[in-house]
Amino acid sequence: MVATPLGNLSDLSPRAREALATADTIAAEDTRRTGNLLRALGLPKKPMLSYFAPKEHEKARVILDRLESGQTVVLVTDGGTPGISDPGSVLMRGAHDAGICVEPIPGPSAVALALSVSSAAGGAFVFEGFLPVKGGPRRKRLADFLDEPRPVVLYEAPHRIAALLTDAVAVLGGTRRATLVREGTKAFEEVVEAPLGELAERFAEGARGEFVLVLEGGTEARDHVTLDVAAVLQLALRAGLSPSQAAREVAELTGVPRSRLTRRARELGG
Repeated sequence: MVATPLGNLSDLSPRAREALATADTIAAEDTRRTGNLLRALGLPKKPMLSYFAPKEHEKARVILDRLESGQTVVLVTDGGTPGISDPGSVLMRGAHDAGICVEPIPGPSAVALALSVSSAAGGAFVFEGFLPVKGGPRRKRLADFLDEPRPVVLYEAPHRIAALLTDAVAVLGGTRRATLVREGTKAFEEVVEAPLGELAERFAEGARGEFVLVLEGGTEARDHVTLDVAAVLQLALRAGLSPSQAAREVAELTGVPRSRLTRRARELGG
């Protein structure tokens, strides 16, 4: 299990380089991307197998057969440490059950990177990875973190970061602090720590790159009420407020960015 750079090639360890150079086979989430990595490092071309989630069980059997024949196989992901929010667990179960030696070669990790620059870190934490894509299930999962005292680490894709932050404000409140890391270790790396309301406003139009979000631990709040922002907007409109007035009032109540609420209010108002 070899950790590879998230974006900066200098982060590859000497042990990882040696493992890639001497492997009989490299199992990779994306063989083309890993091939590019080998070329960038000046390493020789290697036999490669694709290993990705939809066919993880099938591919694991192929890899186990090679391991049992005496080959050395390296597993890598597109960047970071394999098996963390990436395929790997099925192969590890098969290898352990078969008595095959498994060697971890540590290195870059998006989780560790984000926690290291967050003021919320320093002790135990919860790693959640990617939340559900659809809004309803995503908000339901976020509600589980209302009283979670430990920091929560989330991953998100660029085209969903605005929706995640908006939902986080609606469910957890705009004052809850969070650390957002965009494009960690890459040329346009960005680290921002602020209340969720400010982060939602800043990234309301989305942004390029992969994101890691560290939510500050919550405090016990048994009287907290989770609001359905769309429903509150509809009530405000039915009460006679204009879309802009409704957006202003609901933004003050929930911490959701006013510009986003204005667009939504106009849609609801027809």
